[in-house]
Amino acid sequence: MVGKEEKKEAIYTVLDFLYEDENIQAYLDDQSAVPCKKGDFALPSMLDGMKEYIENDKMADYQDHHYPAEMAVDAMIQTYLMDDRADATDLFMERFDTEWGRYNRDLIAKVQKFYEDNPDKRAEGGEKK
Repeated sequence: MVGKEEKKEAIYTVLDFLYEDENIQAYLDDQSAVPCKKGDFALPSMLDGMKEYIENDKMADYQDHHYPAEMAVDAMIQTYLMDDRADATDLFMERFDTEWGRYNRDLIAKVQKFYEDNPDKRAEGGEKK
């Protein structure tokens, strides 16, 4: 049986491999994608019209990448859009915040522990509790 440290080392070996410039370029070429790190990468020709935006960091991530699918945000949004009460926005935001905390409690605990163990890694301007 493989130990936890050996698994961790193997995972980092794979991640290091995937993060090498030549492998990122291969992924960009295959998927017509945008690079996930700074570097001298050739963008696929189909993105020529977007080059200015990409090079100037004028892009936004898909918002659904920031919350788990289990939260059923689509249903929350649909309910919000149909709610004609004056406080509909406040109710939606309260529910979203509650559900986000509920579905991300393990992630939140891991991040808190990381910053407790590594106070020097806290992003500048980050909230300290």
